[in-house]
Amino acid sequence: MRQIQNLKICVLKQYELLLALHVAYLLEFPSEKEKYDFIEIPNIDYARKIKKMINIAECKSLIKYIQNFKDESVSINIAIGLDDCYEINERLMDREYIEKYLGYGTLEQFVILLKEFAQKICWDSFFDENIDFYQKIIDIMDNFPKNLDLTDINRFYGLKDTQYTCVLSVLMNGGFGPKDKEENLYYVRGIGYNEKIKKFEIDEKYLCECMFHEFSHPVVNALVDKYFSGFVHIDDIYKEAILNGLPKTYQNKKVLLYEYFVRANANVLVRKYYPDIIISEWIKNLGFIYLEKLADYIYQNFESYSNYEDFFKKELVDFFNDIRK
Repeated sequence: MRQIQNLKICVLKQYELLLALHVAYLLEFPSEKEKYDFIEIPNIDYARKIKKMINIAECKSLIKYIQNFKDESVSINIAIGLDDCYEINERLMDREYIEKYLGYGTLEQFVILLKEFAQKICWDSFFDENIDFYQKIIDIMDNFPKNLDLTDINRFYGLKDTQYTCVLSVLMNGGFGPKDKEENLYYVRGIGYNEKIKKFEIDEKYLCECMFHEFSHPVVNALVDKYFSGFVHIDDIYKEAILNGLPKTYQNKKVLLYEYFVRANANVLVRKYYPDIIISEWIKNLGFIYLEKLADYIYQNFESYSNYEDFFKKELVDFFNDIRK
């Protein structure tokens, strides 16, 4: 684990076990890979050790749960709600969210099976044996800005006493932004492995912007849901986004709005650390053709409001409705 200002950085034992189960399953059934496109299987000894250690035939009940998860974020939401002994931490576990997307069985039964399996394969010992490997992954974050201050997020969104944790893994790609029941925020990020140079690598500007992106989702999603009826031109903006390359994963009107505002806010927040950062053309080519216009407007106007929700409901909804003009 490492601490950079008020950001805790770690490889999370409970989540790594759940990802390892996904990896072992996909190594056994590679034709299923498309259903689990957030899982990464790097060509490294660590993945080969997992394949050798986990026998899918011995954990069919766990796999049945995984096969029925209705959302890619179920695993991480379960993991952040477990204590070090794989028991449910009622203070942190967001049962309402998990049970909505579990898809099969009960949370209690899944946790019992997971704990039994962790003990059977001696996962804690395996995790400890790979501490040096995990530390190399964590060390990548040394490239983050030394003056990183996540109270920027508190001030921007009007949050209080929020704890920020970055969870890294080489067994996933992309990122998630879950929160626990106490409203603590998590930046869950896959770290890529470059086969040619045999090295983990990152673009620190992109990684930092993605962090603000994921930490923004819980707040932004709730505001979009709350004020969705105010987006009177969403049909036209949605159709235009699809015509301009919007990926299927975002082809939902609320999800499009989540992504628009999260991406714009992340760009605004990261400018403090990388003033020269720009919104890449490839993002605009994913259907977010007005993203730069939205981000610039937020950057220039949000400080005139006491909190982000006031800004959102009094100004941003109307601005977005007219953004095509």
